[in-house]
Amino acid sequence: MLIGNLDPVRVMLNLTPPEIYQCAIELLNAMESVPNFILSSGCDLPPATPLENIEAFCQAAEDYNCGTALE
Repeated sequence: MLIGNLDPVRVMLNLTPPEIYQCAIELLNAMESVPNFILSSGCDLPPATPLENIEAFCQAAEDYNCGTALE
């Protein structure tokens, strides 16, 4: 199993939901050949991370796994 991450401050705290969605999809695409890859944030998210950003991150994972990801 390999856990890959998006930067908790540069990405999850500071980017917009569409940008976070795109970053997550890009990471998932880059790791598609790795069995059992788990999308993750780098570590704990800052308390000020907007809920919309977390939702975009989760939506990207769901869309990717369902084959409905927006490119």
